[in-house]
Amino acid sequence: MRVVTGKFKGMEIVSPPKDLELRPTSDRVREAIFDVIRFDIYGKVFLDLFAG
Repeated sequence: MRVVTGKFKGMEIVSPPKDLELRPTSDRVREAIFDVIRFDIYGKVFLDLFAG
């Protein structure tokens, strides 16, 4: 994977080895997490590395 736009365009992102059997977080869980922390991150910049 690599970054396609922005300040870090072209930079490669190293992903975990396939044998770890990781799965992405479901949309429902991600939404619940952000509902809980939304006021803490208001006005902040963050990177969702697992955006899928």
